[in-house]
Amino acid sequence: MRSTATAWPPRASDHPGLVRAHADLLDWRLIVDEAGDSAESENVVIRTGCEAFDGVTLPRPAGHQLLLQVSRGRGPVPSLIPEAHTTLLVQAGTGQVLGDPPDVQIRSGPRVNLVLPPSPGVRWDTPPWSPARPEPLPLPLLDGAQPLTALWHALRLCNRPCRGAPPPPGGAPAGRTPGIGQENARGGWVGR
Repeated sequence: MRSTATAWPPRASDHPGLVRAHADLLDWRLIVDEAGDSAESENVVIRTGCEAFDGVTLPRPAGHQLLLQVSRGRGPVPSLIPEAHTTLLVQAGTGQVLGDPPDVQIRSGPRVNLVLPPSPGVRWDTPPWSPARPEPLPLPLLDGAQPLTALWHALRLCNRPCRGAPPPPGGAPAGRTPGIGQENARGGWVGR
């Protein structure tokens, strides 16, 4: 087994450190695209199967809102930022509980891959390891059912369509509806 990065935590520009953290520290099976010579070289795409977690991908504004809601009182939630999206990692096999809301993709199972940093255009928002020492985050991943209400609330806050989906359980907040409340200078709605 190779050792993890010498400087901890690995930075976005530390390609070998990130690869070693994924493979050695987290024990994730890495898949390197055929065009690359080595998993540690620049501009190579690194993937892993979704067997240790499920990935919940949604547009970045809604993803940011969701992260704010689910991390309150809980602590860090491992998440990636691929291009204009946010991907939260939840417990393996639990992402399907979120159903099929518009603009949300669920990645689950060893045959489904998730692109990891240092791949171009992908970075960690909150990595799944401790910022202080080379060890995985001590908190267990969220169960897919835990962020369900927060997911629908985040989609509504960002004016994403929620048609065809059941209302969140437990009397969750209804979110803001366009046309109700005061419009701010950027065209968003404030209050009711």
